[in-house]
Amino acid sequence: RESEERYRLISSISTDYMYATGLDENGEVGLDWVTGAFEKITGYTQEEFIEIGGWRSIVHPDDLEKDQEDLKRLLANESVVSEIRIVRKNGKSAWIRSYAQPIWDIAAGRVTKICGAVQDITEQKLAESAVRESEDRLRSILNAEPECVKLLDRSGVLLDMNPAGLKMIEADSTEQVVGRKIGDIVAPAHR
Repeated sequence: RESEERYRLISSISTDYMYATGLDENGEVGLDWVTGAFEKITGYTQEEFIEIGGWRSIVHPDDLEKDQEDLKRLLANESVVSEIRIVRKNGKSAWIRSYAQPIWDIAAGRVTKICGAVQDITEQKLAESAVRESEDRLRSILNAEPECVKLLDRSGVLLDMNPAGLKMIEADSTEQVVGRKIGDIVAPAHR
């Protein structure tokens, strides 16, 4: 009883969910059990999830191929860590990171179960996207600037330079100058 109570407590406060699925001889996957933040992440109860067709029914259409490749690896008895999107019950997409471990049945000579855990990484993906967009905007501004723009660290080592600056110092690419002291690459007249 004590162990069960601990298990329920851990499951109720977890931000991830854990699961086990069984695989029949035809490779059909069926949910055995799920615990933790399953309903919070997917929006479905376990019963609703089974009723709508299980896992493949909530995988985002653009990620079905990746999910199929992950399943092939699992059936080949390889562990898989994967990031894909799902479609929640409310119709909104969410990014998840899935950790899946195949369970090999020696007598059957095949994988008969997959156990794993799933994390909601939607906020992380949104933050990464915002950083990329910001970097792209900065890059566009730097590339459009007709004057030399350079980024240096505190010791004067070049971190980046726009095309106008590269042209001024007659360099073909930033790779030729990044990591060097600015005084070593800029002619004395331009320093």
